[in-house]
Amino acid sequence: GRLAFESMPVTGLVSTWSASNFVTDSGAAATAFGSGVKTDNRYLGLDPERRPRRTLGEAAKEAGWRVGYVTNTRITHATPACFYAHHSDRYDEETVAAQLLDADVDLALGGGLTYFLPVEENGARRDGRNLVEEARERGTRVLLRNDIPAWNGEGRLIGLFANSHLAYELDDRNYPRSRRDPTLAVLARTALDGLSRGDRPFFLMLEGGRIEHAGHEFDAAGVVAETLRFDEAVQVVLDWAEQHPDTLVLLTADHATGGLALNDFARWDALSQRTASVSWLASQIRNAGADAALLAAKTGWTEWTAEEVAAVRSAPDSYEANRRLGRMLALRDGFTWSAKVTDDDTHGHTGEDVPVYASGPGAERFGGTLDNTDVARRIAALLAWDIGSFE
Repeated sequence: GRLAFESMPVTGLVSTWSASNFVTDSGAAATAFGSGVKTDNRYLGLDPERRPRRTLGEAAKEAGWRVGYVTNTRITHATPACFYAHHSDRYDEETVAAQLLDADVDLALGGGLTYFLPVEENGARRDGRNLVEEARERGTRVLLRNDIPAWNGEGRLIGLFANSHLAYELDDRNYPRSRRDPTLAVLARTALDGLSRGDRPFFLMLEGGRIEHAGHEFDAAGVVAETLRFDEAVQVVLDWAEQHPDTLVLLTADHATGGLALNDFARWDALSQRTASVSWLASQIRNAGADAALLAAKTGWTEWTAEEVAAVRSAPDSYEANRRLGRMLALRDGFTWSAKVTDDDTHGHTGEDVPVYASGPGAERFGGTLDNTDVARRIAALLAWDIGSFE
C-alpha cells in the first residue's frame, strides 16, 4: 500500500546540514525551516551570531493569522520550540516553557508537563514557578494528561498530555483506552477545528517526532508503528485541505536518524510480532528486574541469553541501554543501522537529504532540490512575510 502523504503531487529533496556541523541536530534544522537561516546545533530561533530570527509563526501572527503547534513529543522539544522560542540551548526546556507562555501562540498541544511544574509539585522546574497556574491566571485554557482534547477556537489553549513525550504507539496500545494518550490524528483534528473558526487564515506546525526517537534506539518496529500513526494525522490534514482548497500543505523532516538500511534478508514478519518499544523493554530490564522471559513474550524472538539481558542492565545510561537492545533486535530482524556519529550534539542523526511533499496553492515552489532554509524562505515569499532578524 501507499502512505497518505505519498498522494501529495509535488515532491523534492531537502539538504539538512547546519552552520556548525555536516550532521544537524533538531534545533538547527527546525530553525532553518522555521526561520530560513542556517544556525549552530543546539540553537533555537537564533542565527550563528545568536541574533533572534523572526519565525514563520511570528510572521504569521504579525500578518493577523492564527498560529498553532502540535507534537507527540514535549511541546518544549526542539522542533516546536524553534517556531516560538529564541535560545542558545535547546536542552534548557525550563526556559523554553517560560517563553511559550509569553509567546503569541493560539494553540500548543503535546507533552512536557514536567517543565511547567516546580520540583515541589513533581515537576522539573528549579525556579519554583508553576507555569500551569500562571497560564490559567492569564486566561489560557490548559488541558492536562487525560483531559479530552477539544477546542472551539476561542481564547488560547495549551495541552500537556504527558509529563515527557507522549507514549510510543507500541506501548500506548497496551493501556486501557481510558489511559491512552491522544493520537496525533485526534490532536490534528482538534487543531484544525479550532484554528479554522472565524475568517482568519492560520499556520499550523504538526510534528510526528517519535518516529525519530525510535530511530535513535534502532527500533525498526517502533519506526513503522510511529510512521503509520503519523500518517493517520496526515490523512486528517489532507482530508481537511480537500474541503478547503486554498490550503497549502507541506511535509518534510528536520533530518534522518539512525541510518536505517533495508536488506534482502530482513525479517519483515518479525516487526509485526513486536508488542512493546525498545525503550519500554530496556527500562523494564534496568528498573523492574525483567529478564529474558519478558523479551521473549514482547519481541517474538524466544532465544535470549542471560548475557544479553545483563548487557542491557549494565549500560551506563538509559539511552545506551536502549541502543544495546535495539542492536540485538536489529541482528535478529535483519536490519542494518549505522553506528553512532561522533558529535555529541547529534546522537545518531545522519546527514542524507530528506524528502519534501507538497500539495495545494504554491506547492510547485517546493519541488526539486532544496536546502532546508528554502522551505521557510519560499513560504515567506509566497505570503510576502518578513522572516529576517529582529534587529
